[in-house]
Amino acid sequence: MGRMHVDLAFGYRPSAIVVTDLDDERLDLVRALFQQRAAQLGIALVACRAAEVANVVAALSEQRGADDVIVAVGSHSAIETAHQLVARGGVINLFGGLKHSEALVPVDTSAIHYKEINLTGSSGGSAWDLAHTLELMSAGQVDPGQHIARVGDLSPRRRAPRARQVPGDRWQGVVYPTPPCR
Repeated sequence: MGRMHVDLAFGYRPSAIVVTDLDDERLDLVRALFQQRAAQLGIALVACRAAEVANVVAALSEQRGADDVIVAVGSHSAIETAHQLVARGGVINLFGGLKHSEALVPVDTSAIHYKEINLTGSSGGSAWDLAHTLELMSAGQVDPGQHIARVGDLSPRRRAPRARQVPGDRWQGVVYPTPPCR
């Protein structure tokens, strides 16, 4: 889901897009998919390890912080780090949710108050989100082929939970069941 956010961010023409991850392979994929497009648009694209993100954002923003921080993963540390990265008047969007039993995260309410941070959440699953995404795809602004790894029907659905446990299989995703078109 984070790569889709990168793709969508190009439409806003930011001066920089910073992507962070714990996995070098995913960072390499972000570079491969988006580095050329970012260069063509004059956008600095930095894909860095999570441990480096604070220094990267500080350098790119002249210590002001990021205008928008999207947390696209359900992670306590990512949410806590977002508070450190966001600029005064910035937005933190919690796109990746946590497990219900682990949903409470310490929040620096003084930072939210004094830095005037907007903390929000979204799922990207509203009717408007889906319609807007289809518009962007039909206009050629988003290439769904870069984000879809597998397409199939649900007939083998009984095997799906076991498939997710296969060593080395690192898929994540969303399933939108539709009626068969036969």
